[in-house]
Amino acid sequence: MILFTSWFNSERNRENEMCLQENLNNPWIDKAVLLCDDKRPFPTHEKIVGVEINHRPTFDDFFAEMGKHQTDFYLLANADIYFDDTLYYTKFLKDKEAFALCKWNDKIDGGCEFYNHQDSQDAWIFREAPVKVTMPFHMGCLGCDNRLVVELEKVGYSVSNPSLTIKAHHVHFGPRKASIDTRIPEP
Repeated sequence: MILFTSWFNSERNRENEMCLQENLNNPWIDKAVLLCDDKRPFPTHEKIVGVEINHRPTFDDFFAEMGKHQTDFYLLANADIYFDDTLYYTKFLKDKEAFALCKWNDKIDGGCEFYNHQDSQDAWIFREAPVKVTMPFHMGCLGCDNRLVVELEKVGYSVSNPSLTIKAHHVHFGPRKASIDTRIPEP
């Protein structure tokens, strides 16, 4: 399984670095491909492949990069997401299926709380790279989660959300700010 995520400077570097380290320690993840648009140095690790691009990565950029790699499973996640051993259950994903996962918010006390909102997914898992999907939007844009589901279904994917089985842990302990991105256009 290969993880695809972004790598950038932010006031949340520490949280994103923690998530990356958790993902690198996860035995189910063989490689982590990091797309970076701001010249932030990539960490050194045998599982990391750094890819510099000259703009904030879009879903299309991630899908194009996925097309350059061969693996049994492609995992796309926001930088503040990490996975535990429940990735084992990806083995039930079939061709032309995709998992769109809601997050589990980690708490400072060590617990986590399921964020069960049908319009919010922070991670996606595929058996094959979804190169025929067009998504010129950044992860985190309002509405991008459901738009991705629509675009996947347009090209024949069956999309489900097994978030009670596969946990995408979200780390955000600081104050939350409203997104500066605008809502994406309707399909």
